[in-house]
Amino acid sequence: TTERLDLKIEPWNAPKEYATKSIWFERATSATPPVEPPRPDDVGNVNVPIYRDGYDPAANGGVPLNWIHVYVENPGTFDAKDVQLKAWFNSPGGIGDPEYWRELELTDGKDIPAGGHVVFSIPWSPGLDVGSNQHTCIAVEVHNWKVGAFGQVADVNPFNNIAQENVHKMEMKSASPWHDVPFKVEVHNSFAQPVRVQLEPQGLSPGYSVTLEQ
Repeated sequence: TTERLDLKIEPWNAPKEYATKSIWFERATSATPPVEPPRPDDVGNVNVPIYRDGYDPAANGGVPLNWIHVYVENPGTFDAKDVQLKAWFNSPGGIGDPEYWRELELTDGKDIPAGGHVVFSIPWSPGLDVGSNQHTCIAVEVHNWKVGAFGQVADVNPFNNIAQENVHKMEMKSASPWHDVPFKVEVHNSFAQPVRVQLEPQGLSPGYSVTLEQ
């Protein structure tokens, strides 16, 4: 049997589905991630991530807004040591150009035995620039690893070392005390005569209200 290293993150099934079961989200309740969170049976955003403008985990006991969980497999024959992941997200949300990818902190190293798997949990606290767009993309890559005394052994399939997950919906985290979030709405009149216009907010989440000022 040929010895090999094959670290793997299940890729998305684009264009059918821009999602993978190996990347999912969980709203954080602690500065410490959950131990071995179960991988969901379905693809897509099983748990909708949250955002908040100006949120600072350091000022909130080290608790991030979300955990990005990543399921990494090792179907190879070598035990992988000190495996690290690197992650990025689009900012502003929905922009796919390279200059708009923002890098998250490199994960701590974890060991993945041959034939085994490990779940990495990456803290993520997106702001208004991402959340207000309601769409962004997360990309995760296996970045570093070692194989015992051999050190850095080449992966037999580097194409499955990276995966992406689209985020189609986000919710704003509640805050205390609450504060107004101002925004502008412009209505253009293309007719030659004045037109009377009435604006009516719709689709508000429970507990939210809108005050219109001219």
